[in-house]
Order: sequence, then C-alpha cells, then structure tokens
Amino acid sequence: MTASNNWLVAVNNPEGIFAIYGKDVPSLIGVELHEISLSRNAASVALRFDTLSYPESPPQKWKDAGFDRVQLTLEFGVAQELNIVNWTNFCKFDLAIKKEGNMVRLKSSNGPVQIELLAMVSQIKNISAYVLVK
Repeated sequence: MTASNNWLVAVNNPEGIFAIYGKDVPSLIGVELHEISLSRNAASVALRFDTLSYPESPPQKWKDAGFDRVQLTLEFGVAQELNIVNWTNFCKFDLAIKKEGNMVRLKSSNGPVQIELLAMVSQIKNISAYVLVK
C-alpha cells in the first residue's frame, strides 16, 4: 500500500475492500462526499462518499448492472472530537485516515469543506456501486 491508500490500517474491517479491489486499494484522494450522518448511538459519525477508482475485477452483479462508480460509507464510533468548517451541496476533497495511538483521526483537505474528527474506532459500514448519471 502506498501513502495515499494505507487508510485501511486504521479500519477494523478492511476485508470487504480487499475482496472487491484485491491489493489495488482505492485512494481517498478526490472523493465526492454525499452525506455526513451524526448519531447519538455510540456517538458515531458516518461519511458516505464516492471513490475515484473502480475495481479492475468488480463483482459479477456490478458488471451485469453496468455500474461504474463505487460508494463507501465509513463509520467512526465513540467520536471524541468533530469539527466541520463550511458546507456546500457539492464537495470533493481528499481524506486522510490514520491511527493516532489507540484512536483514529480523519482529516479532509483540498476541498471546500474541512472535516476533522477523532474517534475510538472506524469501520466500513457499506460498500455499494451504481451508474453515474452524466
């Protein structure tokens, strides 16, 4: 894994990404944010976004449906800090996710919205695909 795709070391359940992408883990550079959800249950924060890369050998049902875009939902549990600066209806940015001691830090950069959060755990909540409407 390169520096731009080593984010999986901070995620509790990376198996789904490896199953779909193999060793070509998608980078979190240039992701398109769709949603941020806050929940009082386990003080969780979830981000739903599209990645720029599509797997070389996607699942057969994705091929059959003609899907060309992958969407991930990452959930961060027991959030200790959350800062969001600015908001817009269209947001592309880079995400960095790394272990910080026994915590996980997410930080965005290079986009109109700045997000930074510190949580105890992170996990992949959902992996899906769809056809990008152009």
